[in-house]
Amino acid sequence: MRLPFAVVEAKEQRAIGTVSYIDIQPAHYGLEIGWAWIAPQYWRKGVAREAAYLLMRHAFDSLDAVRVAFKTDSRNVRSQRAIIGLGATQEGVFRNHRILRDGVLRHSIYYTVIREEWPSVRAALEGRQ
Repeated sequence: MRLPFAVVEAKEQRAIGTVSYIDIQPAHYGLEIGWAWIAPQYWRKGVAREAAYLLMRHAFDSLDAVRVAFKTDSRNVRSQRAIIGLGATQEGVFRNHRILRDGVLRHSIYYTVIREEWPSVRAALEGRQ
């Protein structure tokens, strides 16, 4: 299941991207925040970080999540740094997790923030804004 959200630029009130909840597990109070697509002119401006923060805040504070996950391709170092910058902890690597369209076997790195970590993660993210 995927639940998409629009990323809207506040001043102009126009859509500049999208981010989603994926792998929603209501019985286990967990979900994953999927990749963000942000218009190129908004890259490196903290937009994806802000969107991920807002989705984490909603997950923990409104949905009572106990676990919010992120995953990325092991070759995507920029994404790994961004996820770590959100305060997530690496949990492990799923080797040969997916076969990509070009036949490459992808290893996926999983990260999470759990409910007990959320207050300190939230404070750190809010301190950056």
